[in-house]
Amino acid sequence: MLFSSCLSYSSGTTSKVVPPQNKLIPIAGKWTAFDYKIIDATAFSSKDMEEWVGKIAQFNDDIGVFDEDICMNPSYKVKNVYLKDYLANEYNLKENILDENVDKVQIVTVTSKDRFFYEFIKYTDDKMAVYIDGAFILLKKVSDDIDVDYNKKVVDNYKKKMGVKSDHGKLLKSGILIGLRYDDKTNNKDGIPNYKYRTLWVSANNKEFNSVYEINNIFLPRKSGFWMVGTKNTENNNLKAQSIYSYPVDKETKIMNKNNKINASNTYNSSRTILCVGNDYVSTEYKEYEMNKNGGTDIKKAVYEVLPIDDVENAKAVKISDIAGENGKKVLMDEAGVFRTSLNKDRKSNIDTVPLEENFAIVRRNGHWVMVGRLNFIDGSSYEDFNIRYVPPSRLINYDELSIPWNSIKAKVPDVIDAYTSPNKDIAVVITDSTILLYTINNNELSDRPQKKIKLKQGESVVMAEWATGGYVEKWDKSLLKNKPHEISE
Repeated sequence: MLFSSCLSYSSGTTSKVVPPQNKLIPIAGKWTAFDYKIIDATAFSSKDMEEWVGKIAQFNDDIGVFDEDICMNPSYKVKNVYLKDYLANEYNLKENILDENVDKVQIVTVTSKDRFFYEFIKYTDDKMAVYIDGAFILLKKVSDDIDVDYNKKVVDNYKKKMGVKSDHGKLLKSGILIGLRYDDKTNNKDGIPNYKYRTLWVSANNKEFNSVYEINNIFLPRKSGFWMVGTKNTENNNLKAQSIYSYPVDKETKIMNKNNKINASNTYNSSRTILCVGNDYVSTEYKEYEMNKNGGTDIKKAVYEVLPIDDVENAKAVKISDIAGENGKKVLMDEAGVFRTSLNKDRKSNIDTVPLEENFAIVRRNGHWVMVGRLNFIDGSSYEDFNIRYVPPSRLINYDELSIPWNSIKAKVPDVIDAYTSPNKDIAVVITDSTILLYTINNNELSDRPQKKIKLKQGESVVMAEWATGGYVEKWDKSLLKNKPHEISE
């Protein structure tokens, strides 16, 4: 789902059909879509689904193909589950909609280099289903062999979409989802921040920018599809809390039935601020407050916490060793020790001697995501942050490169505070205090003038930047438009 696909180009072959080399592949061979089951009528109509009937899927050791999607050198992971439980847990379905009297099924997940392709429900030897945006597509097996000529045709078409040179030159497609955070001060009467979030979709074809779209909350691309990440305000016994939620965009109903009351053990108002959203984790700052005699609020606790997206509301904060291993933990401890020696005697005696492994975060500085740690003072209300000189692992940040040096960007835009450049090296996003500037890149330099300008809200900052290139730009565009964003103007 990210800026690079499962496809790795290779030369074609001349034979008409080849048998699957690995007979342990549970879905090896050629499959054809023969029917569909709609479970979310708002996503697709029957007319939309009819177009899937007749589509071909093929799998072996070398390649996985489904319609126009391709996965080279695929890996197949299999687990056996009870169908009833799987449908209930994953899709909130209370009945078997596959029209087969089966109890146990195989869930076959297809990936390439940890990049998600599709997940299939194999419910008989010759039938399987795949969930796509509100419906199950049903497939039946038609051959143990794959049609190599068909695969070659799909690969050739895919290369063109991905921007590989053709007779007409190189086609560049780039897109970026930009997650933004701002404090909605209109509903902030007690001094506790009321953070809200939005996502911008910026795309370009051959350095020509398309319309820019905006959607509420964080529209996050993951290996398993798109997720929504946002915050909700809850209240109980005169206590207020802002917490984070996350869910797959096509399974929103699961979130709506959750309890909106603060946990009874809470004794303080609290807030949780999103600092950075990655594919599998969200970096946050958690604070607790109490009212003071003057009617304002005092901070009682302030810590960093990195939480897994899959269960962001209930999971415990992960340790840095869970993400960066023992080397990451060692760097955290070493950097904390060096920082403590820089403090004066009084401050040193009242601050944590050893940092908590969970008390770290990912933040944005000078065009890069960096790791920081925190040492808290005994009273819990004050703290000191320090740098962790360790490159954020790919489990946290997938792509974080500038194809133009920071100093060059600053020379062109003196008031720049952040910048992002496409993996295609064709477009750049430059952030100032008040504006997002969209530039093209020519000869490794920003264009003379920005092609578009987008106004930022007061104090708004970036918490997510996810790039798509080639054929994935069109896929992300379709997924976003289906969720009814609105077009924004300069």
